[in-house]
Amino acid sequence: MGHNYQPGDKVIAILDADPNLKRVRVLGSGTYEGEQSPPDDIIGTREQMEISLRSHLGKPNYSEEQIARINSGEDPESVGEPESEPFFLTDEQVEEWIDKARINPKILLENGKVVWGRECWWGSEDDVLHRFPKDEWTWVDLDIEEVREQMRNGCGDCECGEGGCQNTDA
Repeated sequence: MGHNYQPGDKVIAILDADPNLKRVRVLGSGTYEGEQSPPDDIIGTREQMEISLRSHLGKPNYSEEQIARINSGEDPESVGEPESEPFFLTDEQVEEWIDKARINPKILLENGKVVWGRECWWGSEDDVLHRFPKDEWTWVDLDIEEVREQMRNGCGDCECGEGGCQNTDA
């Protein structure tokens, strides 16, 4: 979706890159397997997605500025008219949206584990190595299963102060 990769293309998946530290945290090299539907523990169940989608339907569509003002405690009626009228979807449209939203790039890592596009930044080996040359950047290898566990539990044991990170070098 929105890229020119073909199943079988060699790619590298990274969690993040810190230009100040010249450090890139790498999930691994692998093969782009195409667009597929991740398991529920990665993307959420259909029911969770439907609840989330329906919670936004039928509500006024405020601008980002209006939302910020409302979130800061201003009365919604004092921020002006919404940018658009509330929108509604039929049950069929909700199902179609959920089907499309579940599709994600699947990357089979060389270690046999799978990482999904929603979990990382990824690109061709050439592009990633060009952007983050190993002789200029420190590459830190991470295990996707450990990253997922840390994301579920919040890291709590690094100096960054941001729960859910995987900052093993802080």
